[in-house]
Amino acid sequence: MVFDVNTGPKEITDNGRRGILLPDDNHVPRLSEAISKLIADPEGRQTLADLCCEVRTEFALPQILDMWDDAFAKVLQ
Repeated sequence: MVFDVNTGPKEITDNGRRGILLPDDNHVPRLSEAISKLIADPEGRQTLADLCCEVRTEFALPQILDMWDDAFAKVLQ
């Protein structure tokens, strides 16, 4: 569960597919509601648990370092 701030969460959650993407307002009520829905949804919890491996793999340190290397290479060309 993350709030949809300007940078990061949308990409990491794949627009909410791999995590619960909450609007960036009314934080406490939105978070409370999302937690309550997830508690009541065992299948949804399992789906998110399964998808977390994608996030862990895609955003592992070696992948992030490769992204930085690519960015610097483009700047230096």
